[in-house]
Amino acid sequence: YRQFSIFPITTRPNDQLGPERLVGGEARLNVAPARNVTIRTTWFDNSVRNPVSNVTLSATLAQKQNLGRTRVRGIQSDVDYRIGPFFRFSGAYVYEQAKVTDGGAANAALVGKFLAQVPKHRGSLQAAYSNSKYASVALGIQFLGDQFNDDRNIQGIPAATLTEAGYAASTDPGLPGYAVVDLTASRDIGPSLQVFFGVQNVFDKVYFVQTNPSTVGTPRLVNGGVRIRFS
Repeated sequence: YRQFSIFPITTRPNDQLGPERLVGGEARLNVAPARNVTIRTTWFDNSVRNPVSNVTLSATLAQKQNLGRTRVRGIQSDVDYRIGPFFRFSGAYVYEQAKVTDGGAANAALVGKFLAQVPKHRGSLQAAYSNSKYASVALGIQFLGDQFNDDRNIQGIPAATLTEAGYAASTDPGLPGYAVVDLTASRDIGPSLQVFFGVQNVFDKVYFVQTNPSTVGTPRLVNGGVRIRFS
């Protein structure tokens, strides 16, 4: 119910918001086609009545409002493969369709629009080594496909800004897809002491998380330290 601003847009409060109601279902299938291999697949279909959304009123003004109905459906799958007691490889993928199916009387033009910040495609890959005698190391890749950042699906990143960040110039609306690499490592020293090290966004990838204004995500982040267990 609060008002907030992210320049240049102010989002007004709305004390008439009603509760969201979700009706949905899912079905899951787990299989083990070979030793140390597990595949899990889940289908889901959710309908949300009276979803709360940031609705654009003008170029600089928005308001949280209840739409009529949205539908979110798709499939999620992941694979886990273990080699011996120390190595593990895994991957996951999600395909998701999230659209407005009823904008309500005041927002009929939003019917068929994609929900903001919900990409169609996203996934991950990870390789991990874990041996208590030596160390635990994991290398992961996270990727997200294109996604929209506004209810009307029209805002985009200026072509000049894309070019400066290393992307091909484009006038397409939305946030371009990206992939980032993360690395973590840790080692136990005795029964109660552990040292750790990590790098997020190893290659310092420039990726966008917001339009109007164009905003980039976290750059390379390096951290390390010591953990002490008292029990």
